[in-house]
Amino acid sequence: MGEKIGVGLIGCGAISKAHIQAIQELPDLNLIGVTDRDVSLAARIAESTNTKSYPNSIDLVSDPDINLVVLLTPPYYHEELISLCASHGKHILAEKPVGVDMNKIKTYVDLCKQKGTQLSVVSQHRFDPSALFLREKIDQQKLGKLITANCTVHWHRPKSYYDSWHRSKSLAGGGVLVVQAIHTIDLMLWYMGDVEAVFGFTDRAVHTDIEVEDTAVACLKFKSGAHGMISATTGTYPGYPSQLDIFGSSGSISIVGDEVSFYSSRLDQEKSITHGLKGETNLDHGNISVASLKAQYKDVWSAIRNQSTPVVTGDEAAKTFTILEAIYESSRAGKAIRL
Repeated sequence: MGEKIGVGLIGCGAISKAHIQAIQELPDLNLIGVTDRDVSLAARIAESTNTKSYPNSIDLVSDPDINLVVLLTPPYYHEELISLCASHGKHILAEKPVGVDMNKIKTYVDLCKQKGTQLSVVSQHRFDPSALFLREKIDQQKLGKLITANCTVHWHRPKSYYDSWHRSKSLAGGGVLVVQAIHTIDLMLWYMGDVEAVFGFTDRAVHTDIEVEDTAVACLKFKSGAHGMISATTGTYPGYPSQLDIFGSSGSISIVGDEVSFYSSRLDQEKSITHGLKGETNLDHGNISVASLKAQYKDVWSAIRNQSTPVVTGDEAAKTFTILEAIYESSRAGKAIRL
């Protein structure tokens, strides 16, 4: 039990740099090797990290030295690869979203449970200090009754960004909601609880020649009685850090990027916060917080070692995806969708 956990990485795109750095900085993890459909790219990554390069996913998953497989592939491939990993008894950390179709997602989430395989989905912002600060204040009821929440993700993506799988509904599962805004939406749902109904609109406001939405707005009614708003786009210039506002009867808080920019509560002796220090980039989609990513890897490692439950399970990720599917359905039907 004291040995390092061997890690294999499938997918060597832009996001892989942060994952590799996180893995290599953690003493309990050992990056064994990588693979990619671009074999030459995988070979270069393997050489630069002094690890193995596998010709395909099956060879990587079959390696007995690998205990945890990290999937950095387009969501469409999650069904095949998660099922492959589960059948080989490998634990899985998959990049968001968890998939592209709820029926298929449920099938492989259930398969992982049957096989005793840990399945976690990358939601590193739950491990941001700002997110944990807000979680603590809500748990301590410092905000009082939660009244409403605003989630805004107004980013910029150039036309070239969509010259890839990102333009495809079948490969990506959706557009700005499931690829960009999903992290902030996941946080909002984590704090506000289950959703009762949604009413949403989606559009291709700027990137008109793609299959997925580049703009979306939605209203949410939570089972608690609280309300929420989502506004997301990749069409604005120059783009802004994401923002999450939680408003309560006794206090309110705002997170901009990955920093608390405002906090005040009449129930808390802690000094009010009226500004933040920095925000995550909204231009480079491969630039994410390695510190928060490392915290999620630690959580996954702990769940594997202790046979416990990671913070972001397959079920948790599926719950968020269900809300996004409901927004799409609402936009198509032109009416509110009850969950």
